[in-house]
Formats: sequence, C-alpha cells, structure tokens
Amino acid sequence: MIPESITISPRLLSLGEPVTIHLTSEMEYVPLTLELTPRYLEQEFTVGEGIRVNWDETGPVKRGVAIFTPEETGNYVIRFGEIFRSFAVVDETYTVCTMSIPFSTGPYPRGNQLDFYHSDVHRRHIPADYVVLITEAKNLSPDWDVHKTLHAFHRIAGDAIVPYLDNRCASVLASKVASSISDMPEEEALAVLYHLEIAWKALGYHAPLIVHASLPGYGFERAASQEGVIGIGGLGGEDILGAQRLSENKSGKIPDNNRLRSNLTHGPSTYQNPPVGLSWQPSDDGQSGVLNPSMYQARGQDMPRLYQDLETFLTAGTSGDPRRLSVILDGDAFDVVEMNRALISHLIEKTREHHLVFALSEDVVRFLKA
Repeated sequence: MIPESITISPRLLSLGEPVTIHLTSEMEYVPLTLELTPRYLEQEFTVGEGIRVNWDETGPVKRGVAIFTPEETGNYVIRFGEIFRSFAVVDETYTVCTMSIPFSTGPYPRGNQLDFYHSDVHRRHIPADYVVLITEAKNLSPDWDVHKTLHAFHRIAGDAIVPYLDNRCASVLASKVASSISDMPEEEALAVLYHLEIAWKALGYHAPLIVHASLPGYGFERAASQEGVIGIGGLGGEDILGAQRLSENKSGKIPDNNRLRSNLTHGPSTYQNPPVGLSWQPSDDGQSGVLNPSMYQARGQDMPRLYQDLETFLTAGTSGDPRRLSVILDGDAFDVVEMNRALISHLIEKTREHHLVFALSEDVVRFLKA
C-alpha cells in the first residue's frame, strides 16, 4: 500500500504568490478539504480553515490538487491525516531562519549521535534540515537506526535529509576516488555525486538538492551544478547555504545576486565553548552584518549575550529583501543540548515580536534562485 503523501510548492514564497499542493492516497474515502492554519506560530490561539481539494479517483492511487493564494505573511501549517507540512510567506521585512541538526557516528567533524530535538521541533511543526555526516559505510546503510528515524521525519514532517561529505571520505561513495573534495577534478566529483544520489534514493529520500561538503573545490562545484544540486554549504564558520558557491550554469560561474543576505548565526554551542565566541556585528549600513570573534570567555552563562545578539540581528533594518538567519544545533553534552532547546523556544517566541519565519535550506535556495 502506498502511504499518503503531500507536496507543497513553493514552501517559501512572497506575498501574493500562489501555493500548489499535491496529494496522493489509497484511502477509500479522501477528504474534500485540507486543514490549513495561518500564522500558527505567531498567535497564541489559532483557528484552522479548510482548503478545497480536487481529486482524481480514476486510478488505484487517488491524486488530489489544491491551489490557493495566502492573504497574509507568516508561518503556515497544513495537515493531511498524520502528515504535516509547513511553509512560509514573506515580504522584504522578514528574516528567514533555517535550522540544521547534524547526525554522525563519531565526533568528527561534529554532530549529534542521538535525536535530542524531536519534541521541540516537531511539536511546533518547525521545518528542519537533518544533516547526515558521511564518514563511513554505515552512514549509507538502511539498517542504521538513524535513517529509520530520519525517514519517518522526512515522510511525516517533510524534513530535509541533507548529506555532508567530509573532505577525506569521498571514497565511501566511490571506492576508486583518491582525491579529496577540495582538489577533486570534475570527473571524480561527478562519480561521487552520482553514487550519492543512488544511495540517497535507496534510503527512501529524494535526490539531494543541498549537499554539505567540507572545503569544496571548483571541480566539485561544477559537477554539483550538472547533477542538479542547487546549493553547496558546510557546517562551521562558513555560510550554511554558501550562496557565493551556487553554480547556476555549467561554466561554474558563481553568481553575486542573492535575494537572501548571507547573514549567519551559530547555535549556542558557539557561546558555550571557550575561549572564543561569536557575536553579530552590523555593517556600516546597519542592514547586514557578519559574525565576528568576540574576545571573551564564552560559557553557558553567556546565553543572554546570544539572545542580545539575536535581538540586534532581528531588529536591524533591511534593504528591500528578506534576510536569513542560520542556526546549527550540534553537540551531545547535556548543557549544550539544553541551551539548544532553549534557543528553539526563544526563536519561536520571537515570531510574535518580529517578522520571523522558518524554512528548509532547499526552500531558501529555490527562493534565492527565483
């Protein structure tokens, strides 16, 4: 039996644009309407409404389509049986937050070995990028317990499962590859990405649209653009989407136009680990900024400093386009996990004070490239 499925396109859009919803089901009786809740994070008490679905019931699998145009900005959620999908509507005053949760079997380069944030993220229907660090063959096995969990998140909540390729571990995907990702020629990179797509589909995910890679070189970027990858990013100090790395054509030319500014904030572990922390500092125009090292001993009690930096970021002016806030929830230590959970709650509360929405990385890139 084919399970129910729902696809929303686009999941990040400008006010005034239409949303198309595609559904499949083998239920004998399918619903005539979908439950839609506008601004579900921004309001304490929410009221859902119905969206009419047109069904084609001629085949064994019923297929439905619904099209509507949201009338206000903010965070939206749609329910179809046990499945939930969130999407966001923005204008130029908004900040778009992406939330990444790394998974790994070891400490390198970073990542959670257990799921610490399921209740915090899915109870409030926050879209999340679960980043799987590929450092050994086990990371590509359907028997790995992590994939059993993530596949459920992918189907029920629509979370993105994003591969992370370490610079030294390309041979896990293609055994004949000897080069590291940073100096890999295009031909070898094509082989690595081809095997990655096959492995990802075998695990039950769609072909990866975003690939995280440590130190990707020019050959890897060119190959990614040919293989349908729309964004290359990394964990750590670099931009999570790496808009400056997006290859929009086969020449490998890197575009400068970026509808979402590459503003970046780390999760609280940055503020927890001594000796250096990061704080957001605005540029001269007061509308964009970067995270610069701040010379203080950053420890757990510096969460107020993180909240202060976030407030400064969210209240900064814009220059006509939405801005992006990128949060990475990493670390297995108890105090770091609790700080990360506190940050999730804090950001959700901020949707009631600021123009703030949540989206997947791939949705941000699609919006960027529109």
